[in-house]
Amino acid sequence: MNEAAIRRGSRIVLMVVATTIGVSVLADIFSLVLGSGRGSGTSGGTGIPTLIRLVLTGLLLWQVYLGKPWARILAIVLFVLGGMISIVSALGLMSFSFLWALPVLVLGIVYVVAALALGIPSDVRAYFAYVSGTRQTT
Repeated sequence: MNEAAIRRGSRIVLMVVATTIGVSVLADIFSLVLGSGRGSGTSGGTGIPTLIRLVLTGLLLWQVYLGKPWARILAIVLFVLGGMISIVSALGLMSFSFLWALPVLVLGIVYVVAALALGIPSDVRAYFAYVSGTRQTT
């Protein structure tokens, strides 16, 4: 296999992991600060459901980075669904508050781009093929 393609694929996957977690954390902070629990999916402003979602996202993305095919497929499906829902929600929020719509829109766009980045580039496919192959032989 082409080592350069595998390295590029690894970097792309790492960027997807870092970007999606980073944007999720920023959106959650924004939601907690401005929402005080109202419409942010939190229980009384404590953020426990938000924290659980973030931990589950991190665990899924860790499995994606390790090259687990089920995790990659699940992440792509969830990113597409989450991205589409976020973009539609952001468009609806525009009439209410641009300040609320902007982070939701950014989150949706990041999720859709992440799904595309995990599914389309040949470098990413080369990385996953390499990681899956080394995991099976050890």
